[in-house]
Amino acid sequence: MTFARLSFPWIFLGVCSVVTSSSTSLFRMATNASGAILCATETPSIVCNVGDQQTAPGGGGGGGGGGAICRPAPEAVLCSWKCRNQWNCVSFNWKSASQQCELFTYAPSGCLSVSGCTHYESQRCGQRSCGTQLFNVTADNELRNLFVDGCEVIGQMPNAATWKEIDTPSVPVTTGVIAIYVRNDPNSPGGLLGSAEDAFYTNSAWKISTSPHQGWMEAAFDDSAWSNATEYGANGVMPWKTIAGVRTTAQWIAANPPTQTDVYFRYHVKPVA
Repeated sequence: MTFARLSFPWIFLGVCSVVTSSSTSLFRMATNASGAILCATETPSIVCNVGDQQTAPGGGGGGGGGGAICRPAPEAVLCSWKCRNQWNCVSFNWKSASQQCELFTYAPSGCLSVSGCTHYESQRCGQRSCGTQLFNVTADNELRNLFVDGCEVIGQMPNAATWKEIDTPSVPVTTGVIAIYVRNDPNSPGGLLGSAEDAFYTNSAWKISTSPHQGWMEAAFDDSAWSNATEYGANGVMPWKTIAGVRTTAQWIAANPPTQTDVYFRYHVKPVA
């Protein structure tokens, strides 16, 4: 699975006096579509105790406090520092009962809900944890771009310009927001149709705009002013007929009227916090 990120505001804290949960900004708590907190169940690369001496990232010298011992601090923040100081660490578990950090030098695919364990996955494109699911999707006339939490999915949609055939890109099970740009022929109705196994499918809960906005594909973008998509019938409705591979309850959705040329869709797989 290949992703490309357009932009993301990285935040680095190297000053001990301002230790906050923002120190985990390179990571996000891994949750599934129902909001359950996940724990990586595969073998960690490194196990360490939060009581071990831990230096803050940033190096020594010059006024910034980098390299100083920073305590006390929230345990997840200490795990974040340990992961960031391990050059090839991409994610970690925080286990509250044993006060341990489990560091992973790979993106673990096996995740379950485990009491007392929280997995923090990387926010870097292509390093998401906990496995993937197939998103069976098509668009009339053409699906130009698909983004998962701001990361563009590349090389997985050979049928993007052929609406009678679906594409099956893989998306992380921890996905927060799907964003899609569809280009339509204004002489005929267009739309979007898709479903991701049992996790989500196209319906009027999707947000829609006919104008691009700065950062519209990012997970943190505020789409509260966008309209809800209009439903034009479930999979099988004319003129599209049945699209194989997409669940029958999925709706063809589009702007109103459906002949708009450029249409931008967003869907919050998880509830907005």
